[in-house]
Amino acid sequence: MAWISFPNLLPTFFVKECLFSIVAAIGKPIQLDQATIKKMRPSCARVKVLVDLKGNFPISVQMNIKNPKRGEMRSSLITIQYDYVPKYYLECKRQRHNAINCKAGVNERRKEEHAKQFRNDTNLEQQPFFKKETQNSFKLEGNKGSR
Repeated sequence: MAWISFPNLLPTFFVKECLFSIVAAIGKPIQLDQATIKKMRPSCARVKVLVDLKGNFPISVQMNIKNPKRGEMRSSLITIQYDYVPKYYLECKRQRHNAINCKAGVNERRKEEHAKQFRNDTNLEQQPFFKKETQNSFKLEGNKGSR
């Protein structure tokens, strides 16, 4: 859910049906705020919208209005401001974070760093083994310097 504002909207558009039809281009309209209903804030209208966090958030909507008496079409570009949209990270499909602070992503990065370190460790030059003959028939094997 997100609250969106329409700054500098003409007062003739401060009707629930009109605002809901504009908002339908963004998501599912839920409610108008009280200041919009009572027309107490003529500078902007606010609507609560159910938005798809995976989708795009347009910054404007083109509205075409037909005058039924004259048959003329009038076009108006309506600016949209999002008051707050929750973060949504597409990789893990969870809200309230992004790639930088994703716990699943951090774990994956840690696993990758660990695997990379392991690969680097195994690629180190192997310590040569040596064989030492003893007086009996046993052979000792091991790293240099170990006893």
